[in-house]
Amino acid sequence: MKNNLKKDLANKFKVNIQNCDEEPIHQLGRIDTHGLLFGFNSDQELIYFSSNLQNLIESLLQNSDKIILSHLFNDSIINCFKKFNKSKSLSLIYPTIIDWEGVPHQARFSKSTIGEVLIELESFDKNEPEVLTAKLSSLDCFLKSISSFNREKDMASSAVSHFKELTGFDRVMCYKFDQNGDGEVIAEEKSFGLESFLGLRYPASDMPKPARELYKKNLIRSISDINDEGIPIYGLNYNNPVDLSNAVFRTASPTHLQYLKNMGVTATFGTSIINDGELWGIIFCHHYKSPKTLSFNKRMLAIFFTNGISLRLQTILIKQQNYRRYTQEEICRNIRQNSKVKSLESLILHEWTALSKELKLIGFSIYSKNAIVNHGIVLEEIDVFKIIAQLEKNMNNGQALNTFFYNRKEEITNDLNAIVSGLAAIRLNDPDRSVLILYREEKNRIYTWAGKPFEENKEESNKSFIPRKNFKAWQELVKNQSLPWQKSDRKMIQELFNALQANILSHLRNESNSNQIEVVLEKKVNDLNYANFLLQEEKKQLQAKVDIMVKSGREADRFNSLKSVVMSNMSHEMRTPLNGIMGLATLINESGSENKETRQFAQLIYQSGARMLQTFNRLMDLDLTGGDSSKSLITSISLDDFFASNLKTVADIAHTKGQSLKWHIHNVDTLILSNEMILSQILINLVNNALKYSGPKAIVHVNAKIIIKNYGRLLRFSVEDNGPGINPEELDKIFEPFYMSSNITGSQDISSGLGLYIVKIYTEYLGGTIELESHLGFGSNFEVNIPIN
Repeated sequence: MKNNLKKDLANKFKVNIQNCDEEPIHQLGRIDTHGLLFGFNSDQELIYFSSNLQNLIESLLQNSDKIILSHLFNDSIINCFKKFNKSKSLSLIYPTIIDWEGVPHQARFSKSTIGEVLIELESFDKNEPEVLTAKLSSLDCFLKSISSFNREKDMASSAVSHFKELTGFDRVMCYKFDQNGDGEVIAEEKSFGLESFLGLRYPASDMPKPARELYKKNLIRSISDINDEGIPIYGLNYNNPVDLSNAVFRTASPTHLQYLKNMGVTATFGTSIINDGELWGIIFCHHYKSPKTLSFNKRMLAIFFTNGISLRLQTILIKQQNYRRYTQEEICRNIRQNSKVKSLESLILHEWTALSKELKLIGFSIYSKNAIVNHGIVLEEIDVFKIIAQLEKNMNNGQALNTFFYNRKEEITNDLNAIVSGLAAIRLNDPDRSVLILYREEKNRIYTWAGKPFEENKEESNKSFIPRKNFKAWQELVKNQSLPWQKSDRKMIQELFNALQANILSHLRNESNSNQIEVVLEKKVNDLNYANFLLQEEKKQLQAKVDIMVKSGREADRFNSLKSVVMSNMSHEMRTPLNGIMGLATLINESGSENKETRQFAQLIYQSGARMLQTFNRLMDLDLTGGDSSKSLITSISLDDFFASNLKTVADIAHTKGQSLKWHIHNVDTLILSNEMILSQILINLVNNALKYSGPKAIVHVNAKIIIKNYGRLLRFSVEDNGPGINPEELDKIFEPFYMSSNITGSQDISSGLGLYIVKIYTEYLGGTIELESHLGFGSNFEVNIPIN
């Protein structure tokens, strides 16, 4: 037994790495503490295991020189093992719960890259499925409504809200990769008090290529505790690196763990979003307070949820690609079939409007017979001749390319003041050896990075690679570059080349267009299709107007109930005693009393009463069923315009006081139907309260997004401040009429105590909810959820 057992295979990975790409991130020879791992060869012989199984394995070795699958598991698992081993699958969930040493466990099969089969076990909570029923219902309604999203950011913004509810992590982000491997946080849902990461970019070096490749194979990554160093794997007649590529409980690389520690993270979870076989992005969850483990059921729900997002994302991108393909095909078809135009310049000009819009062009040059023809914004002739010379050199060096792309100004000109910063050159096979050059303008962009992305490591050069520690937002201005030529751009230009070649060949063969009738019929069909499209759009617009009118009619009836709720309860109870108090205060003040203090008190009583009466009159003036009924109608609102028009003036005033008010709309598609007046009152009351009670150094953030929940769309906006916070015992009372928190208001506040009460009434009137989270000394966060159409 002693000769067979090879302890701690993890010692094979103590390498001195110089960068993340060198680290064997999936061959570390260790697994998380809470997992159990068995490794078998194709003959069902145990070849390695996690060290927490040592006692069991040693006891079995007392009676045998080797351990086989049947020594550990029943016939059902053995049969499953055999089928899985013969299949092409890389992982498989065993369908039923197994009993392992008297405790229910879930089993999972996976394969190494050399054909070894791993079995992982984790304990299973039988009571958890009941708890997950509500979460599953929420995810189900999101996935059933996911077809309503036509833009990836809108879908991601709603998805992270549901994902946070499922996992319970402090922060959930949707992280999208660009073609360089850099990533950007395009959607976020976070707990109160955390700094927002929305819009931050992270360089590709933060997630090396091996890690991104691994996320494509293994769709989930869970680190329950960054301080868990894991437990080693022991071998039986086995002394090779252990491949854990497809294992769930593989430990994270030391570099990645240090990176997370530098960020202040205690636990993470991530699921991959795959599009067309490539890693489009990842939904990342971060926790900061303590270790956090996601159970098997929640991980499976997360995969189910993310797969739904991946499928919808693919549909969105396919729709966009189809629309673009149709436009591109029309341009190329027109060029192929244009027999009337013989010059290359006229041919391009004929399609220039559509072509320049599709490829974001600002001009073109045509080089032919040592002459240059220009249109729009172009390079100087000297630069064009340099480009032609470079193309000739490339062709002479054996590059069998007909298209060349540049998107940096220094690659094409020495004039840094030139508008042109990028170009695509097309070499045509015509008798004149023509070259078509398409130009793009300089596109200045500001990237907000989470720390300087390529900052030099300050540690000693002879030490191993150490992940960066600085994540403070850092802005980079990208200049002297055009938009990059995407794969779709390059494909379009290749199709343009083919179309131009077809047209050139057509003219060389002197073929006349003998299909005039076909052309006329095709044009007629296109005209009819377009007319039908316009009619369908007009029908949709008319139906939307009808829906608004019907809903507005219902609103007019419901306004009466709102008025009765707010007004009737206060009319007699406020106005009559207030008038009496103010009258008595006036009499005291005018009585000629020589007691100055008494007159001052009377004056204060009168002023306070007048202010309360003014508050009441303002509410009474808000006659929602009165003459100007247009104010009560449901209207179409652009969230961008709505928040800007309501908050810009407030933000300007706050700035003069040294306060800060910022807002962010998470969605791209921001058109909603709602009662703008009521919505405005809710927003302004919450923002004014936050600024007022947070003091002269107030920092207030407003975040708004549209999410799908309970089979409907919700407008969710939050108002977060850094004020004094509210006592926990007062949280349930804060929305009661006339209630004023002593911690918030203080002795100098002269509030009526109706602001939050009115906010609650208005929110409930719109069918919504309002929630409050507050911590003494840290601030408060009000979250409003309003159903929208």
